[in-house]
Amino acid sequence: MPLYVFSCFKVPETICNKLDSISRAFWWGHEPGVRKLHLLHWDEICKPKSMGGLGLKKFSLINQAMVAKQFWRISQNPNSLMARAFKAEYFPRSSIYECTPKPHHSWIWRCIVNQKNPKLKESRWWIGKGSDIPLTYQAWYPCPPQSLDNSNLPTKTVVDLINHSNGTWKSDLVRSIYPYSINEDIMSNPISRTGSVSDKLFWKYSNSGVFKVKNAYKLL
Repeated sequence: MPLYVFSCFKVPETICNKLDSISRAFWWGHEPGVRKLHLLHWDEICKPKSMGGLGLKKFSLINQAMVAKQFWRISQNPNSLMARAFKAEYFPRSSIYECTPKPHHSWIWRCIVNQKNPKLKESRWWIGKGSDIPLTYQAWYPCPPQSLDNSNLPTKTVVDLINHSNGTWKSDLVRSIYPYSINEDIMSNPISRTGSVSDKLFWKYSNSGVFKVKNAYKLL
């Protein structure tokens, strides 16, 4: 399997379909000039073992998951050479979450940022000081602009929403600003008990917060 290529950019569907075809031919024992009967649909074979399949992977989906990992490598390792190079070129004055790739940007960069499945980029916060996250930050939760015109929000950052004396959310304030479906999600974010660490953004669909291709594939 061409792992390096699959982790760098979106491979054309025609190539992925051809690779799937080769896998199917091998699985069903095709010989040159002789096609054998496929006793089960390929979708069924590719289901996880827990769902009655064999856990084989489709090339197009594994490609999506592997490219998405690059997004999180850049997000969670901002001091790496790759992250600094992409930031200098494509989003020098914003975060990767706020970056909208343009047509003239490189194919590799557009593949990394433009994900078909939004779950591959969905995140959750590990709240430290709270002062690193503006309430208008795109990767934070949306709210009507007029809701931020509140005397209880002097810094307009997440620090205003936290009781630092006991490390809990100011539930009444959060509920007064955000709709129910959002405020419950906000208050499910863990807050550091020390209050001195930086705020960090993690992948939502992993217990550790680290993006895992295996977990991402299950979402596709």
